[in-house]
Amino acid sequence: MSRSRIQNGVAGAVLTGAVLLAASVMFLAVALPPPEMDLFARLTPPGGTTLLGSDQLGRPILARVLAGAPWSLGVAFAANAISLVLGVSAGLLAAEFDGVPRRIILQTVNLTLSFPSLVAAMAAVAILGQSAGAVILVLGLLAWPLFARVVYA
Repeated sequence: MSRSRIQNGVAGAVLTGAVLLAASVMFLAVALPPPEMDLFARLTPPGGTTLLGSDQLGRPILARVLAGAPWSLGVAFAANAISLVLGVSAGLLAAEFDGVPRRIILQTVNLTLSFPSLVAAMAAVAILGQSAGAVILVLGLLAWPLFARVVYA
């Protein structure tokens, strides 16, 4: 491996670790009250007292991003777990069996990959409702073919 690839990997690991650390700190600090509105500090630019600026109600954007990080990471982890289980299972079955079962699995993978993810996500949320569970299910069911192809190869 080249030196630049190793450096890129280290940089990615450091950034991922920083996000996970910030999310875990915010998860522990959930008991803190949310930032109060300050209409005199509306739409302030980044810098000074607010690192990322403030929104229309004067609340600091960084605090809001960090408050949502545990939810985002939880949804991402659960959706990837569903995708991993389904994709690895399908990839192993396609690699193990020959003939018709393999063709059915691989054509299902191709069909799922060819369907527009955004359309499927909007349709599923319209049917299932707006909830974290629906988002997790949709993301998990749309991403499994990627794992299946890697395992099958």
